[in-house]
Amino acid sequence: MKKRYLRYTISALSLLACLWFSFSSCKTVTGSDEDFKASIVVYNNCGATLDIYLDDSLQFALGSGSTQTIENLTKGLHTLEAFLTGTETLIESESFDATAEGAYEWAINGKATIIVTNKYGETLQIYESGEYLGYVEDDEAVTISEVPFGSFYFEAKLVDSTTVVASTTVTVTEIREYTWTITK
Repeated sequence: MKKRYLRYTISALSLLACLWFSFSSCKTVTGSDEDFKASIVVYNNCGATLDIYLDDSLQFALGSGSTQTIENLTKGLHTLEAFLTGTETLIESESFDATAEGAYEWAINGKATIIVTNKYGETLQIYESGEYLGYVEDDEAVTISEVPFGSFYFEAKLVDSTTVVASTTVTVTEIREYTWTITK
């Protein structure tokens, strides 16, 4: 009987030891903030070089038509800002919450507008650098939004004609409303 009791005691102790080792070596897997991997790809479509800030810290200067990535974002709320390089002129600001891993995106577009007013007396077709934008009825206006910095050549043509009745170059140097009124 002592042998059987001893055998059960040794078996029970062996089982407890195995359980203790197996539970003590298990770790709960939870993602830590240190393992968080996120980035943001910044696209500059505004027509000028920009200083890009993340949470009030300058990240880089980004040329017009360029793309660059901010790596190693932390979890949480972030603020992105784009300023004209070397100035305090804010072009765009965006807040976002980095809650998931992966690549976020931020596109910075032009902020100026051009209003084309037709006082010609007939419906006109509007072109920008040879590309058809649309038509504008007589005594009406159309708005061209999200215009980047730079110079843009516009033409007004009679409908179903190649005859140019007016043209202008609009040079966008600041964020504001530009106008072009077409008259005879």
